[in-house]
Amino acid sequence: SNAGCTEPNVCNEHSAAAEFDEIGKNKFANEDKNPPFIKDYWRHSAVSTSKIRHEPDYFLALQLMNLSLSVKAKEQALDKSCPESRVPFRRFSLLSVGIKNLLLNDLEDIIDKGTKYFDPFVVKSAHLIDQFPSHVPQSADNDLSPDALSVFCFPDGLKVRIIPRCAVEGAKKLGWLGKKADSFQLHVFTSASGELIRGIAITTKEELFDLDQSTSDFIAKLKLRRQKRKATNMISGWWRKCCDSRGEMRSKAIKTASRSLRLGSTHTRRSQTFSDLDIWANQTSRKQSTEAFDTMKKNDKMGDLCIVEKCYVLIGTKPDEQSVLFCALQQIIDLEREDNALKLKFSHAQSKKRVPVSRLAPRSRSYQSIFSNLPEEGDEAKKSKKISFLCESRHALLSALQTKLRVFNMKQKRFELNLPIPMFQKITLPFPLPQISGEWAFATLIHRIKSFSLLTLLRLLLMEKSVLVIGEHIEEVTACTCALPGILNPFKWVSVFIPILPLDMLDFVGSPVPFIAGIVAIDKEGIRAIESDERVLEASMDGLSILNLETGKFTITKERDVADMLNQCYNPISHDLLHYQTKLLKLMKNESSALNSFRDFFQRGASPEERSTLHAMKFSIKTYLRSLSGALSKQSDGWKQYGEMDNTTNEFAYFPCKFIAPFQAQLQFLEMVAHTQLFVSFVEEQKDLFMDRSALMEGPEALFIANWVYSKWWRKRRVKMDQRIRRLAVAW
Repeated sequence: SNAGCTEPNVCNEHSAAAEFDEIGKNKFANEDKNPPFIKDYWRHSAVSTSKIRHEPDYFLALQLMNLSLSVKAKEQALDKSCPESRVPFRRFSLLSVGIKNLLLNDLEDIIDKGTKYFDPFVVKSAHLIDQFPSHVPQSADNDLSPDALSVFCFPDGLKVRIIPRCAVEGAKKLGWLGKKADSFQLHVFTSASGELIRGIAITTKEELFDLDQSTSDFIAKLKLRRQKRKATNMISGWWRKCCDSRGEMRSKAIKTASRSLRLGSTHTRRSQTFSDLDIWANQTSRKQSTEAFDTMKKNDKMGDLCIVEKCYVLIGTKPDEQSVLFCALQQIIDLEREDNALKLKFSHAQSKKRVPVSRLAPRSRSYQSIFSNLPEEGDEAKKSKKISFLCESRHALLSALQTKLRVFNMKQKRFELNLPIPMFQKITLPFPLPQISGEWAFATLIHRIKSFSLLTLLRLLLMEKSVLVIGEHIEEVTACTCALPGILNPFKWVSVFIPILPLDMLDFVGSPVPFIAGIVAIDKEGIRAIESDERVLEASMDGLSILNLETGKFTITKERDVADMLNQCYNPISHDLLHYQTKLLKLMKNESSALNSFRDFFQRGASPEERSTLHAMKFSIKTYLRSLSGALSKQSDGWKQYGEMDNTTNEFAYFPCKFIAPFQAQLQFLEMVAHTQLFVSFVEEQKDLFMDRSALMEGPEALFIANWVYSKWWRKRRVKMDQRIRRLAVAW
């Protein structure tokens, strides 16, 4: 269904070459100034990375997954008695690093992401750590294979990073570890029939604990590989420097020798005298160097920690309930974080002394009974029981969430979800529930590209032109991409739709089939590299438009006469949208506005004033788009005017010429009216009315009325404030 690149092998070669260029391996392997052993090292790395996506073909797996999910959703839609159609989500999956599989391949499936010491390693295929329900049939597992799902969850690969344990606080500030490093995604799987399967995901970056011997071996091999990478870069840099500056160093040495010979007879060494300040500085520097060395030894004894990415995925969600599921999934992740922190605390207590219960947090005391008897070294049975505790508690939360989460369209102000689990906090949200793609993403589009560019973008989508959304933050890219089909209401996008497209599949932009896709770049340089890519530039000549969420720039396709036609189109709702846009941007300037943060929005939603403004803008756009469909949106049988029904075959034949004919006649009529004296006098009358109104607005009468209204309004507001203060005082 998602027809893009017709030659998968070509796509694989491009992706392997992109990964090769990304860390400079092409440059090192082909450089004549490098020694032979450096070339062999980089060639070996390049060969190992080219095997990652060659077998199996990820692009084909992506197609099969989309098709199978859509077929399954269509069958469930026909069968209303299916229990999966009534649950808030169908499946949960936890994806992360498959340590045992990587050790079997001797880490051949890992790529060096960069050449610096703290740069991460990238694993292109994720492993299924946990799933719910656990008794999934084998046929359904094939539909949601971890290899295919990891393409969406980890578009740039699953990152593994090793840092010193003493640098944990700095890693949290850089977004390498902790709660602030969480990223959110919206997933949509589609087919040619237009069936959509939605999902949500939260990607975390957490420490990998030494639970067994395989984990320790994995970390040890990563450290060894990092040392090889560092040594290779140092030797290569030294060799290149020697080759580049060999002539300069020789001439400099000759000049230095001649200068020393020339000044040798007359040059006298100055006597060095040390003052008290110099002696104090030497003592201070000696003391500081001693303290620094002691700190280095202390930090070295603390060791290193391994940071891995985990992706918690819920498949089969409903758009209206995604905010509730995000809150619930975030609580599950936070509970597991507390559990892991408690494990780390008790592991340190085993080596030193036991941590008393009084020093633990109130919530952590409930874990005391669980971790009172920690497993000893080599006790594999207790270790497996310790690991399975998280899976069992996670499944209990998910099962309760599937059973208790029911959203009814009632006239109530707040929605509350309280699961019968001791550690689960009650979820409270405003009703109606916050709409991520319908409200937050729509507000982000208005804030970044403004209403005029958004109207142009919608016209391009109505013409079935491809649109590529690029940005740095994955939650913005996926949410804004998912919002575009919803803004087209009453029309439905029936072509290819991919909220997140891996950077290795950039060849997809040359697809002859119209598409809406999003791509996440690492930084601003990555965004510029995507915009200047030859494949993107070539596709922009054939109908591709680019939406840059970081700069707010919308680049219209360079296809012939398309941009000129769109710029000359009449915008009947531009004035209304501009008014609402000004109001919305003013509301978003408030620091307490939830529209400025994805996490704040799904936890507490937008304010009533923000929500009413967004709904008014969407209603104006919907009214304008309905006016483009003629009698189709105004009459239930309007479709009969634009075709003929064959009574023998009972099939309807649509003729576009019948739809265009009334608009062409209307255009001829307006052209004749525009040249009449009646219309010219109407234009002059409107001009005079505007000039008179402008003069009145700037006159003394307008100023007097404005002052009188302002004084009345301020007096009424003052009375209301006094009454409110009295009520608060009485209540106090």
